[in-house]
Amino acid sequence: MTDVRHYRGQVYGRMGVLPHTCRNGRETTLIIWGSFCATCGDRYTFTVPGLSKKFQPNRRCQRCKRPGRRVRQQS
Repeated sequence: MTDVRHYRGQVYGRMGVLPHTCRNGRETTLIIWGSFCATCGDRYTFTVPGLSKKFQPNRRCQRCKRPGRRVRQQS
């Protein structure tokens, strides 16, 4: 099953599902998403809780992250 989402002009692909145990012992799942960094273009992955209703992903890899700074539009 391939799931693709678009967020602010960037494409994200679902890479898989990861079982996870919370600190309180509750079992849950994390969804692994992948995309290409909006700054350098390298591929990166990140996880999102499976029950999350919002999809507001990271747009940059860990090396290029800039919290609070907008991604410039590509021309």
